[in-house]
This record gives sequence, C-alpha cells and structure tokens, in this order.
Amino acid sequence: MEGLFKQTSAYEHGTVGKGCDAGPCQYYQLYSAPIAKRVWAGHVKFGRQFSLSPNNRLVADFYGGFGIRWSILDRSGVPEGPPFYGSYGINLFNPFTDINRPTTSITCGIKVGYSF
Repeated sequence: MEGLFKQTSAYEHGTVGKGCDAGPCQYYQLYSAPIAKRVWAGHVKFGRQFSLSPNNRLVADFYGGFGIRWSILDRSGVPEGPPFYGSYGINLFNPFTDINRPTTSITCGIKVGYSF
C-alpha cells in the first residue's frame, strides 16, 4: 500500500471584467494571483524482485497497482468577475485542471537497487 500527497503552486495571470452588471463591462483588470492544487491518492501495489547479478546484490523490482486519487484546487486569490479569454496558444496539459470527483489511478514502475 502507498499513500501520496502532492501540492503544486503557481501564479495565475489573467484578465477579469469589472462593472459588468448591466451590460458590457466598463473595463478589464489584469491580475496575478497565487493558486494551488493539492492531490491525495492511495494505491495498492503488487510486484516481484529479480536479481540482475550473479552475486544477487544488484536487484530490480517490477511493480504495478491501482488506486484512487482526488484533488482540491484553491483559487481563492483570483479576483471576482467574468474572465476575459484571449489567445494564449495551445495548452495540451494543464496541471491546474479542476476535477471535482475522485478518479481511478494506475501505477507501474521499476526500481533498481544494490545491496552492500
């Protein structure tokens, strides 16, 4: 079994509209605000250890497992107002995507070690 906690922090830069209650926005405000994403996860792993040398000192662990992961996105520093979206390029991977539900997680890997 394995537990995981990870926090990723950054500054979000953007633009929000101000005075948009009765029609078009009166102006747009630039902001730079701290945001943080906290991830918790738990996994159950299964694996096997193999010797890589004749004297059994160099070993490799092969493992795999499954579990559950959930996250919380803290954007409390971002000012209120409708966001203005501009052309910021293509973003294929966003580490600050907000997923409001637990998700399944799969893990696998190899560890190499030496016994003294």
